[in-house]
Amino acid sequence: MASKSILIRSLAPILLLGMASSVSASTLTLDFDISFGDPSDLDTAAPSGPAPWLTATFDDGDSPGSVSLTLSVSGDVGIADVTRVYLNIEDVSAITDITNTGGQAESSVNWMSDEYKAANDGLFDILITFDNNTFSAGESSVFDITGTGLVASSFNFWSTPDESEIDPSGPFLGAAKFQSTGDGSQSDWVGAVPVPAAVWLFGSGLLGLIGVARRRK
Repeated sequence: MASKSILIRSLAPILLLGMASSVSASTLTLDFDISFGDPSDLDTAAPSGPAPWLTATFDDGDSPGSVSLTLSVSGDVGIADVTRVYLNIEDVSAITDITNTGGQAESSVNWMSDEYKAANDGLFDILITFDNNTFSAGESSVFDITGTGLVASSFNFWSTPDESEIDPSGPFLGAAKFQSTGDGSQSDWVGAVPVPAAVWLFGSGLLGLIGVARRRK
């Protein structure tokens, strides 16, 4: 009985921490770590270095109406630059403006429901285009997204399936195009999917068991 009590006391705070991390209301992070390529382009290959190659972080500061989006390119992607980023939103009509406020400045943003398609994946609501292949390894770009009731979780939505695709990839919460500035061998499409809450719980529980084992030693 004593050992069970120790196990419960060890797991409880860690499990609660894992649950809180997976359902955080103020931030949302998307890791672009899936390479899905373009079936019409035989020269595509995943960017250099380990995934995630790109990260998108949404932060609403615990206050609805304005969300800061930070896009960060991994420092290990080699000579491939990000040319386009595709994102989704619960209700695109809620957006009033998206402004580039820091970092990489040469970009344009468009938004419309299910208007933008990434390779053989589904349809997205927001398209960020980086001009002249200028969003490179180790760089970040910050955007201020304003709109009615917007919070970080407003962007936690899947792309809409494209019924015209015979062999679609995805769906994804986001997608991006990496375009090589060299020989084309590092040009590819990458997508983002969420980490399930169950993964947080499993990892947290495992840490708890490790703590119990250490106590017993």
